[in-house]
Amino acid sequence: MKSFEIKKVDKASYTHEMPFFLSELAYQAKSYWEYPDDWLKSWIPDLQVTNEEILSNSTFILSIENQIQGFLMLLQNQDHLEIDHFWLHPSQIGYGYGKKLFDLTINQLPIPHPPIHALSDPYAEGFYKKMGFDKIKDIESNIDDRTLPLMVLKNY
Repeated sequence: MKSFEIKKVDKASYTHEMPFFLSELAYQAKSYWEYPDDWLKSWIPDLQVTNEEILSNSTFILSIENQIQGFLMLLQNQDHLEIDHFWLHPSQIGYGYGKKLFDLTINQLPIPHPPIHALSDPYAEGFYKKMGFDKIKDIESNIDDRTLPLMVLKNY
């Protein structure tokens, strides 16, 4: 495994390029699954990350050899936490960095912590199951005849 670092974004580490860079990273990661172009275009608004989102939520950045290669954004809802963005650059998928990013993020939470929800891409459902999530139900997608698994982690 290459040298890596995971840091929580704060006002001191935030840069004005970060929303553009993280949005592009999310798009590249989503493209990894070779979805049709019209589907990818329809998801662009959901893949956009704003400066307000980065700074007002718990956002963790994965850097590998000093290059940002992934991020995870955790939102606080009334009765649960929610993974809003969890992306790795396609060149880093399958090397254990997603697990490292997830583990470090979860280890920052108080114990006990509220349940964590993730509206998963169908291709990522197996990863979430390996992390201990259970599927609650399927949610209709904005794409016809496609559903997204809503996952929950109660104990970690």
